[in-house]
Amino acid sequence: MNNVFILNRNLEKSTGGIQCAVKSLKNLLYNIQGISVVEINSVFQAPSSGIIIVTKLFVAFHLLIKNLFSRKIKVIALLSDCYFYALIRDFQLGLRYRYFSISNIIKSPFIFCVELFIILTSRYIIVQTEKDKEIFKRVYFGINKFIVIPNIINNKEISERICKKGKLKTVKIGWVATFKGSYLKIAMSIFKHDLINLFKNRNNIEIQIFLLGPGNKEFYYLILKKHPELSNVIFIKDYYENIEEFYNECELTIAPIFKNYGLINKVVESMFFGCIVIGDVSAFNGLKINNLYNSCIVKKNESFTQKVNQIIELIKEEKNMKEIIKFGKEIINSSLNYESNLKKMKYVLKEIL
Repeated sequence: MNNVFILNRNLEKSTGGIQCAVKSLKNLLYNIQGISVVEINSVFQAPSSGIIIVTKLFVAFHLLIKNLFSRKIKVIALLSDCYFYALIRDFQLGLRYRYFSISNIIKSPFIFCVELFIILTSRYIIVQTEKDKEIFKRVYFGINKFIVIPNIINNKEISERICKKGKLKTVKIGWVATFKGSYLKIAMSIFKHDLINLFKNRNNIEIQIFLLGPGNKEFYYLILKKHPELSNVIFIKDYYENIEEFYNECELTIAPIFKNYGLINKVVESMFFGCIVIGDVSAFNGLKINNLYNSCIVKKNESFTQKVNQIIELIKEEKNMKEIIKFGKEIINSSLNYESNLKKMKYVLKEIL
């Protein structure tokens, strides 16, 4: 029996992409014969030999520095995003949305060196999408140590949603994000110049927006400061132990992402649990969008308000709503294939054991 150690500091406090990554990896490893999974939460708990999967950038850096001259430690780093590219993208978005982060510019060279060191000294790098793999290779001189093993959420049946023609009186829209830093600026700009129009000239259908994620209270109060009249249609939601409860409340989820990389776990969750996702192209990174779901992508010449109104009209017909939800489920199943992930993980372990 071979031990595979998963090192993720503060494992019990992990949220979002890291939590999904750890759960997905554990699920894969538990189904590989001859492998025993051991979870550790500190570099100092790491063994002197064996395979260690690390899920945080600077923890991986610390571990690799500590064992720089050891050939017994075999490190697999899970890098959900290319952090250096993310800083570049953040700068580009800053030009568009008029914000500026000096700290990001200062730390960019350091992040580049850290990521390069991790890539050079790890046995394999797990990334989320083919696009992320190409970004890493383009940024880091064509180095090819990357393998695409996206996070997979437990597949479960989605509850049927009843939405009969002419009976849709209120549409509840979830907005799930980290409303902090640069994204807070983006979110405010999108709301000010686009989504505010959702609440104008409504005839028979009321719109409600539910904000979920870190920083949602600050975002909520910024909106109400300028638009106090919206206090009865915009709501903040605290953290859910069972995220399905949140998605069950909403017909739609909006995902203005714009970051152009990474697998967006909240989009995947939404589609799993039967929400219809309306997002820009970046929201669907790593997913094979086809059929009716193309109508949910906000193109460059469109606004989120236009797209939401189009989809609301579409889902007045119950059969249309069921069709979009069905296609969403099929997209997830075809894009995030468990058997494919299992095969890739077995290959990686076989190569380095």
